Amino acid sequence: MNEDGITCVGRETPDWKGKQWLMRIVNRKGKTEGLSNPVMSWWTAQMQQPSGPVCRMCLQEPGDPEKLGEFLQRDNLRIHYFCLSLCSAAFQILSSGLPQRGRASDGFHGFLPEDIKKETSRAARKTCFVCKKKGAAIFCQKERCRRNFHLPCGRERGCISQFFGEYKSFCEKHRPTQDIQPEKRAEEDCILCCESLSGGNDDNIQSPCCSRMIYHRKCIQKYAHSSAKHFFKCPQCNNREEFPKEMLRMGIHIPDRDAAWELEPGAFSELYQRHQHCDAPICLYKDGRDNFENEGRWGLILCTTCGSQGTHRSCSSLRSNSKKWECAECISTGLSFSSPPTVISPESF
Repeated sequence: MNEDGITCVGRETPDWKGKQWLMRIVNRKGKTEGLSNPVMSWWTAQMQQPSGPVCRMCLQEPGDPEKLGEFLQRDNLRIHYFCLSLCSAAFQILSSGLPQRGRASDGFHGFLPEDIKKETSRAARKTCFVCKKKGAAIFCQKERCRRNFHLPCGRERGCISQFFGEYKSFCEKHRPTQDIQPEKRAEEDCILCCESLSGGNDDNIQSPCCSRMIYHRKCIQKYAHSSAKHFFKCPQCNNREEFPKEMLRMGIHIPDRDAAWELEPGAFSELYQRHQHCDAPICLYKDGRDNFENEGRWGLILCTTCGSQGTHRSCSSLRSNSKKWECAECISTGLSFSSPPTVISPESF
């Protein structure tokens, strides 16, 4: 009870009581200066309701797919892909008994809705050590550590989940670490975003190769989400072995798919476009360089070497039934198929 005779309640107070208490303070004084910042922040969070669908596991909204994975929806069941993966016995996760009994096309990547609902019921008995709410399906897999947490809560606190092998998760006390020197972090900038490396070691990640560069964790995760498995490498030295392994160990998710730029609509449309322009020094066709006939002297043929140059047959003094032609650039650079191969003798070395 404070000087005004008001009892300051804690987290144990039911939500509805807290809301009534907060309303009384606002109505009586017209302001909330009587509340301490921590109490005010907590009650504000309690009064906020999700504006849309939430994940069945972590009870959070879709959020950033780079942090929580794709938001999967089917019928009335919604779940983050990362929450689903980290709670899966198919990946040998010790925090769950969720089986993958369906085919890849069934349910959510092989996880059946009825199994997911059973797992959420089991997780409903577990309390998150961060937000103190139920439904924490993930726990630290360090021996004798009993901390459970929701995936988003764990991310905010510095917990790490590994997306390979057994898909292990660790709290901030037992997570994998790196020996990042504070003075080196203070002197360098992240080369991915060109901003200073502020924050602690939890917010940054160090490369195991080349000059052991330091990056923002969020920048590396964004880079991994974009480049995916087949293009993910060290931004400095292009290392494709040590770098991905260390990033996986430190909790970076590297999607096993094509790069993001290859998944965009029409990403390869240029490859299906045939060159349709006469590149002869002087075009003789009456309708111009961008027009041609299907056959005959005004038919368009492409360079048999590069395919990026074209000509009307008559514009290059070719016969009306000619099928082969090579542009001046390919001939001058020695790339022409008709040019004899260059023989290198031992004496030339």
